Amino acid sequence: MHTFYRYKIAKKAILTTVFFMMVLLVVGNQLSSAAVASDTEVLLNGKPLGIHPTVSKGNTFIAVRELSQSLNCKVLWDATSRSITTLSPTGKAVFKLNSRHMRLNEVTSSLVASPYIKGGQVYIPLRSIAIALGYELNWQKNRIDLQGDDSLIQSSYGDTTAWISYQQRKLYISKSNSKPLQIDDQLPKFKGNKGTALLQIRPISGSIFVSIHDNYGEPSIHDDYHQYLIQGSKVVRKITTAYVSTKSTQTLMNTDKDAVMIDGTRVLLVQPSGNIRLEYNMVALMKIEEPFTVEAVYDDLIVMKLSRSAILVGYHVNNHTATEFYKKLLSPEEQKKLEESDPMDIQNSGDRLKWVKRVANIIYLERLGHTYELSL
Repeated sequence: MHTFYRYKIAKKAILTTVFFMMVLLVVGNQLSSAAVASDTEVLLNGKPLGIHPTVSKGNTFIAVRELSQSLNCKVLWDATSRSITTLSPTGKAVFKLNSRHMRLNEVTSSLVASPYIKGGQVYIPLRSIAIALGYELNWQKNRIDLQGDDSLIQSSYGDTTAWISYQQRKLYISKSNSKPLQIDDQLPKFKGNKGTALLQIRPISGSIFVSIHDNYGEPSIHDDYHQYLIQGSKVVRKITTAYVSTKSTQTLMNTDKDAVMIDGTRVLLVQPSGNIRLEYNMVALMKIEEPFTVEAVYDDLIVMKLSRSAILVGYHVNNHTATEFYKKLLSPEEQKKLEESDPMDIQNSGDRLKWVKRVANIIYLERLGHTYELSL
């Protein structure tokens, strides 16, 4: 046979083989996609998150809100620009519907496929959103394991968000939904775990007040309160207070112009700059011998909860006197029962009074579903 004809036959055979291989690859991808859609689960460091990916045109997608919330990251949807933004300690990432580009910390990169919306959920290629949130992917049969920090705790107040990493002992702040900043100071080594921790934040005239409640011990009777006042990425004042067998937690973090910080003996009204504007040594002024938390602060009144006896007390700044509110509200029989109760009975000891509000010279307290009014 002539060499030219042998060449044409060989070329045709090669093209036919390539064609069938491409068909098998497409069919294989479709079969694989069906398996991913129905069977695959997403894990975080080997622990199931309870969410599942989906597949579109051979690419694996995930509902971005479900994944972000599972990882304690923040998600923002902008209907005008049809874009979705994620905030995490890794940074700020922006995705747009029908666009094959992602902007992570102002750096643009390509996506394998465009995000789309279905059933009110925005779906983004899984690998891209994982990178945006700071996680690596480990693909296994019917399992996609996200590997990274699983100790994040998040708290938001308006457009301000904070994260702490229990593992890395780091604090991150995002103001006005901007790229998060890592705070300079390293956090102390926590004694409890993520499940028993509480993170709270409050913006105060350009600064951020952060309170971290670290609960630990058996049966969880120890509490450390770490308080940070932050300007930019700098800590301008920090205080840690330790409690044992407390029956209350700090509820007031700030007044209109100051952060309210406590160090175990003093109530400090701290300006956004970190300077102390006023301080009250409650141990010296009231002769109390137990820790306390602060419920309300006014120019003429400071309301505190004594942490072990669980009694609500008001300190009158102008005349330097104190009021145990239950003595003005309860009958003699109720007062006697309260005073004879076992302080170790957390459920039934204490006055069970809760601060509600103040209107002019009337304060409102709640106890066992009933609201009391008391004139100052």
